Amino acid sequence: MKNFKPVAGRLLIQPIEYKPESKGGILLPATVVPDYPSAGTVIAVGDGSDIKVGETVYFHRWAGTKDIYVDGKPYMTLQQDEVLGRKVVDK
Repeated sequence: MKNFKPVAGRLLIQPIEYKPESKGGILLPATVVPDYPSAGTVIAVGDGSDIKVGETVYFHRWAGTKDIYVDGKPYMTLQQDEVLGRKVVDK
C-alpha cells in the first residue's frame, strides 16, 4: 500500500467478511449469530508494530475505525492493542 501509512502503532486492515452458516449450509441472519470477533488481513502497519503486513488478525467487531477509503476501497484502522490474536499458520 503506497498511498497510506498508518501512524503510531496503527494497522490498516482489510476486513474479512464473516458469513455465518449452519451445518447444513443455510446462511444465518445477524440477529441469530453471537457477537464473535471479526478478522482481517493487515495491509499496512505503523512504526513500532510487531504485526506484519499480510497477517490475518482477529479483533472485536466494534474495534477500530471503519469506513476508511484508500484508492476507492474500504478498509479500517486498528490500534495494535485492539488486536485479540493472529492466525497461526503451521509450517
